Parts: sequence; C-alpha cells; structure tokens
Amino acid sequence: MKNLVLISAVVGMIFFAGCKKDGVYKPSQKISKITYSVDNQYQEETWHWNKNQLQDINHGTWTETYTYEKGRLTRVDDKINNNYSLFEYDGSKLSKITCYVGGVKVEEYNVKYDNKKMSEIEILYEEASLSIGKSNSNPLSVVCSPEIAQIVEDNNNAFLEECQLQHKAMVRQTVTFEWDGKNISKIISTRGNTRTETSFTYDNKINPFYGFLDLYQSNTFLIKNKNNIKTATSTNTLISYDYTYDGQYPETISYESQGRKITQRIEYSK
Repeated sequence: MKNLVLISAVVGMIFFAGCKKDGVYKPSQKISKITYSVDNQYQEETWHWNKNQLQDINHGTWTETYTYEKGRLTRVDDKINNNYSLFEYDGSKLSKITCYVGGVKVEEYNVKYDNKKMSEIEILYEEASLSIGKSNSNPLSVVCSPEIAQIVEDNNNAFLEECQLQHKAMVRQTVTFEWDGKNISKIISTRGNTRTETSFTYDNKINPFYGFLDLYQSNTFLIKNKNNIKTATSTNTLISYDYTYDGQYPETISYESQGRKITQRIEYSK
C-alpha cells in the first residue's frame, strides 16, 4: 500500500506541549512536507492544515483524509483503496482502533493503561477475505514505524506471513511497554510462547509527531514519546538514527535498514 513510503518510514512525531488528549494533534511546528530518499529514489508527501487541524496528507498517487468529532480524530481514510481506521476513546485516552482494508475489517487494537501511561495493546486479527500482508498496516505501527514493527515481527516467526497464508479466524498478540520518563524504553511482543523485546534510546530534542494517530501513515514512530529515537535494538538487530536539527526540531533523519540507506527531510510551515 505504501510502496516507497512504506519502505522509507522513519521518524517519530508530534510536539510535546499542547496534546493533552489522545486524538488531538496540535504541534507548535506544523509539518508541511516530508521528502523520502531510499537508495537515491525520492518520494514526497505534503501535509495540509486548516488552522491547527491536519486535514489531509497527499502522497502523490493517493491521499489520506482526517475526520474529527469535537476536535478529536475519529477516522482516517484512504478512499482510493477503500482503506480506513476508526478511533475510539475512553475519557482522554485512546481505547480502541479498528482497521479496514478494501472495506473489510482485518485488525482490532485494544489499548490498556497503567495510570496515565499506555501499558499494553491487545491485537486481534480477524478472518477476512483480503489477506493481511506486509503491504498493509503492520500491527505494531500503532506505536512505531514499519521498520521497528518489522524487527519485532521478523523475530516473532514472521507473523504477518502466517496470517496471509493461513487466514486464521482469530489470532491474539499482546504488545507491552516499559517507560523511562516520557519515552518508551522497551516494547515486549508476545504471541503464544514467543516473546520478543526491542529497546530504545533517545535524543533530547522535540519529537514533531508526538500524538499523531494514523495506522496508514508510515512515518508514525512511537507517537507516545517526547523525544526522537537514536537507537532501536532487538535480537541480532541494531538500527541507529542520525539527525540534523533546525533548532529543537529534526530537519533530516537518516539510517540504514536491510542494506538500504534511508533519509527523510522534514519541512515545517513558516
């Protein structure tokens, strides 16, 4: 679904101040464009705002549109492919996400909290006529980019491929979180007897995507974090991120994944 954009996902998002409720994304610095470079191939996405509210992201061949109720995100649509996500809340916190691909329900995420911090996501894959493959949304992309999500999944018996081939009626997976201050320090993925851990370190700069909810948006990257990830480590895998900054905000992010050199350049509205 994402082609180059899915491959090139990178960054973490959203300014820390001004996002007291899940589903409300009001960064002080609004992103206007992100340019992706993967092995010297380029793709752009442009972000369009109505005052402080993100209205859509244009990826060139398709556009994501955002629907709000009382200022909170309730739906994200890719109308060309008939893909969409529905968001539900309990008080100020995100409680449930339901995902549809080709108009068919394929995934459900139930979010749990320990006090005010997200502690666990229960992921349910439902039987569908449309296969759940890597080209569709990755379950861990609720909280991290496809690269990091794939690290966990690759170490978890290639779960997405199993779903695609077997079409099980119901599969349950849990993802739990450990915190260091305002950043997630570890993600623990459990399915049956298989347990995978991914640990993270951070810089001290502002994460411009903090609080940005969108399963189909490939650069959603640990949206609960105040800062930007420097390293992500799991079994036999280490990804290191290099940044340049415009003041407190990341301007470029680069790293290597599976032999590819990936760079993002973020432009902000003036």
